[in-house]
Order: sequence, then structure tokens, then C-alpha cells
Amino acid sequence: MTANIRKGYFQRVLGFAGTMRVGMPRLKHLLSLQRQRRDLGSLEDHLLRDIGVSQHEADIEASRRIWDVPSNWKI
Repeated sequence: MTANIRKGYFQRVLGFAGTMRVGMPRLKHLLSLQRQRRDLGSLEDHLLRDIGVSQHEADIEASRRIWDVPSNWKI
């Protein structure tokens, strides 16, 4: 009985660790994307012109949700 309880516990712990191993890089990437969008929204007009982005486009991108990424992105 005790062996079965331990086995189930370790399977749950290992399953959680596997989820974290897969999920943490994705979370880090999404947080980085959120930071980049926030930074883009705070750029001055002359800097936006340098990269070919209008203030309106920057505002739209900066207001997107953290999970709002194109489906072809691999994250």
C-alpha cells in the first residue's frame, strides 16, 4: 500500500516538473515579449520613425495582450 502511495506521489511530482520544464521557457518568452511591447509603446516619435513604425502602430502593438501572438510563432 505504501509503495503505491509513494509511486503516485512521485508520478505527480515528476509530472509537475515536466510541466514546469516545458512551461517556464514559454512563460519567460511571453514576459520578454510583454516587456518589448511596453518599451515599444514608450519610444519617442523620432525613434519610431527610425525603425519605420508609426505612433499608432506602436500603440496598437503595445496594447496587445501577453498571449496575443501570431499562430506561426514558435514559443
